[in-house]
Amino acid sequence: MVYLEKIEWLKEKCLNNELVKYYYNYIKGVANDAVSVQEKINVKQLALYGYAGQKIDIGEINSVLYQNNTIMSGRINTYELLGIYLLDINNEDIKKDIEEKFTQVDLKLKFIIANIIGSYKHKLLELLKLKQELTPIEQIIKYILDEEFYKIDIEKYVVYIDKAEDFEDLIILQKFTYKMSLNDINIKSPKDNIISILNNFHNANKVITRDRRKEHNEYIIKDEYDVQDLLNVIFKSIYPTIVPEENTPKVGGTTARADFIFKEFEIVLEIKMIKERDRDEKEFIRQIKEDIQSYYRYEPKYMIFYVYDPLDKTKDEQTFKDLEKKIKYQDKDNIKEIETEIIVIRGH
Repeated sequence: MVYLEKIEWLKEKCLNNELVKYYYNYIKGVANDAVSVQEKINVKQLALYGYAGQKIDIGEINSVLYQNNTIMSGRINTYELLGIYLLDINNEDIKKDIEEKFTQVDLKLKFIIANIIGSYKHKLLELLKLKQELTPIEQIIKYILDEEFYKIDIEKYVVYIDKAEDFEDLIILQKFTYKMSLNDINIKSPKDNIISILNNFHNANKVITRDRRKEHNEYIIKDEYDVQDLLNVIFKSIYPTIVPEENTPKVGGTTARADFIFKEFEIVLEIKMIKERDRDEKEFIRQIKEDIQSYYRYEPKYMIFYVYDPLDKTKDEQTFKDLEKKIKYQDKDNIKEIETEIIVIRGH
């Protein structure tokens, strides 16, 4: 996607500036390196202390800020002022200077301020709502700040994305991308979200199974329990009420355990993994057929089977697709008819 490529280009271009890099790490929740203590502290160093979370005596802060009435002169740039604010968030003079700065700077720097001080997000959104016609960048920022989720036409904003060139653009595009990902989650049905996550699982897990940072052990996926653990982290962050490994009603005297139950969405999810010792998919076809007989008793709308095949041992993928169907049956009280859709996904 064009905006993802632009984000990477902007990161390469802009993050060599120490001050904006510290701002960037702060809003991303990444710890900044400690700033070496200087005998004579200047405004920039104060800001770096703020972004790094370093404590400094209020007297030292004031000795820099009020020298020649610096803080009220307007000579401190936005990034310096915000970093200093983080050192002393109760300083009324700093608050007043930020308020003045907010009225003076352009839209992009207003957004930079709003990312540090939450109350300015509402102020900025209200300013945008008052405008009858919005430029592409104004529309993007309004979309980011608005709590509502709605469909957008990315093509409308390509002109702005193409022209993005500075650090403020980087922050706006990253926030835009994040909101779009949330938008996807909120607009898609839970079933479609789950399927999308499963379809992308093999590619996504490479970050920890193959491409981990130096001096960090890779996560080794040995069996379906490892797959379950990773998926549980993902699903739990989106659907907190998910129930892992719940017993389903007894069938023929035995109790089958479903790996995940999404009760509010009436979805059952079962995880399989074709491992090194397995020759092909035949045993898993048999298992799925047995599980179907157990799990449809739970009366789900959707019964999803995820067969993780990282070594590509499946000889005939169509055998999984042949299991997909809709089952109609009476509920356990024989009052109403239930329809369950069987979905089988092979991950590789």
